[in-house]
Amino acid sequence: MDNFHFFRKILLIVLLFAGLFSGELVAQQQFTLTEFNPQQTQLGVYHSYQFKTLLISLVQKPSDQFNCRPNTYFIYQYGKGRLLELHAGDLRVDRDFNRAMYTKIHTLGILSKQNQRDWKKRAAQIMLALEVPAQTMDSGKSENKQQTLSCWQQPVLTELNGYKLRTYPFLVSNLCQQRWCSDFFWSDAQHVKLWIQVEPKKLHKVSLNTQSGSIKYQTSSAPFKRDKYQQTNAPRDNLVTPDKLNGSSVLLPGKQGNIVFSWKKNKNQQITLSFMRNPAAKLEAQESNQQIESYLQEREYTKALSAIRFALWQDPQHEGVRFNRLKLFALMHQPQKLFTALKDDFSPAERTKACQRIHLEPTFKNLWKRQNFLNQFQQTCS
Repeated sequence: MDNFHFFRKILLIVLLFAGLFSGELVAQQQFTLTEFNPQQTQLGVYHSYQFKTLLISLVQKPSDQFNCRPNTYFIYQYGKGRLLELHAGDLRVDRDFNRAMYTKIHTLGILSKQNQRDWKKRAAQIMLALEVPAQTMDSGKSENKQQTLSCWQQPVLTELNGYKLRTYPFLVSNLCQQRWCSDFFWSDAQHVKLWIQVEPKKLHKVSLNTQSGSIKYQTSSAPFKRDKYQQTNAPRDNLVTPDKLNGSSVLLPGKQGNIVFSWKKNKNQQITLSFMRNPAAKLEAQESNQQIESYLQEREYTKALSAIRFALWQDPQHEGVRFNRLKLFALMHQPQKLFTALKDDFSPAERTKACQRIHLEPTFKNLWKRQNFLNQFQQTCS
């Protein structure tokens, strides 16, 4: 009987630790990419198994609430452990999933006596970027319903291997009302065909040489708008078929273990996009951390925050990523978040080491002048 109780106790302890470990593992491997309202946003998921890439597009549906905001696109190269987030009017990945052409959005509010100087400066900057005169710029603009905001599209090329950008000086025609649609596509590995506007009352369909930046005119037309248009973002079938609108998943064979990407409707009728992985991907997180450091140097705080979330999903224990989050909070002048992260994300031994680094890092130099920061540092690090 004593042996029975002894083994029973041992079994309970084993099960308890197994449950705790399992719960921790599930918490570590889940990554919520974003959440959106399916009544307002159209989801697209394009998967290239050959190139181990997933393109996720969140395109605004036609609405009177159009306010020149860009759509959101995620390009996840799961074969390399890279995630790129882009905000653009339209986007098209080439057939080899090596490059993407997208449209950068320029916006301008209404002119008033109070902002006359800044407005003219901003308008001049947009005209210079698009290389169009004022008449063409006025004719080719899109507007929100209240006509308080004008916007224009400019073509940009991004190399998915290294994320190098190249911007072209053209005004891309927006061919739909109350949403973005540009109708451009890759005709071959080097050329993109698209509609641009170089004259006030005429649109031109051209072939853009993405290497040289030159264009060849193919046809022209009076300005027109399309009533029906389905944005297609990649030379692959969209996995979001009518029977899978509310939820589905796809298995992705990553560099360090399989990954599951899923979308599902939650209790609030929103759709949540998420990734699940097991085990942690330490090498991928190290590569992501290098990109984070680049974002911090360039003061790209929004991109850095997104990249940190992604890297901590790859490896929740990566010390470099966790410390870079402290640096980000310092650069964003958010000391309270900094010390909360220092308490919650670092073990006592790790915290001591991090506190020593804070003393030495130039990023935190200006914060030492604040008495509140000094007080919190002493409370957390003593």
